[in-house]
Amino acid sequence: MTQPRKTEFHLLIDSWARWLRADVNSAGEPKSDFTIRNYTSTIRRLGDHLAAEGLVGEEPGATGLIEVAAVTRQDIAGWLGKLRRESSANNANHHHRNLTAFYQWAIHEEELLHKNPMNSVKAFPPGQVDRTPYRADQIKAILKASDRPGFLPRRDHAILRMFLDTGVRVGGLVAMRYDPDFPRADNPGKNDVFLDEPVPLVRLRMKGGRVIFVDIGSKTAVALDRYLRERAKAPGAGLPNLWLSRDGLSALGTRGVRALVRRRTDDAGYPELRSHPHKWRRTVAVDHLRNEISDRTIMRRLGWKSSTMIDLYASEAADALAWEESQKHRIADRY
Repeated sequence: MTQPRKTEFHLLIDSWARWLRADVNSAGEPKSDFTIRNYTSTIRRLGDHLAAEGLVGEEPGATGLIEVAAVTRQDIAGWLGKLRRESSANNANHHHRNLTAFYQWAIHEEELLHKNPMNSVKAFPPGQVDRTPYRADQIKAILKASDRPGFLPRRDHAILRMFLDTGVRVGGLVAMRYDPDFPRADNPGKNDVFLDEPVPLVRLRMKGGRVIFVDIGSKTAVALDRYLRERAKAPGAGLPNLWLSRDGLSALGTRGVRALVRRRTDDAGYPELRSHPHKWRRTVAVDHLRNEISDRTIMRRLGWKSSTMIDLYASEAADALAWEESQKHRIADRY
């Protein structure tokens, strides 16, 4: 069997991650583990693409390595264009920003001595972003599509319930840990699920490494309990990660979460719906606004330090919220 060609990108990922951990912002705060994984994921994906497509030269060097210096602007632009076609301009621009940061580091470290190819790779014009939340009928159908016995549906249903109940970011979700030997909420980060507290709680890790405790509803608690019973029988039951992969052998990653959200949306009969984890977070915010939950509670639940995001979501949902309130009072119908 032919061995896949490696690239220098793969070998530099750990070095760049170490540099990112040491780098701090103007306030002296380090980058979160989620941010670092975000950056390095772009580099790994580009390396995988180059190795799979064999885009760099006819023959690898003596070491069999595709070097960073050999990658052209055309190689990079081609990959970003592929991402744009397969997802969106906004997603491609996300990876464009990460690549720009990587090449700046590579030049600083003298891993790249010639012209930076990112200087001539332009970002795409931003596309129109679908910011509409899920409708009630869509939510019910998506939840119903996974509400049945078995490891995979139990896992997916619990994850969807977590999104709907807490609005957790996908990075915070996959970072959750589980150890049945530490059932109380005062454990040292070993377990993040507390179903037997007076109020069922989960511990979530936010951007920047901040930790919050969020209460969950009875349906989410039941969904988690059902998943944990299935998880106990999985081959990876001893892993510290709460969420396991489809085969139960390893930890579930962000790409797996995005895939299951799309898959369950398709199963529910909405293949045309642009379904992704953050759409659930937006839905939670808008639902709380619709039900006149206080800004302070929304900020606490979603882990926001200011009301800026509340103002954004309120602005985006302003028409729908105004229509609902108007229909509720029906002032003109009084005459």
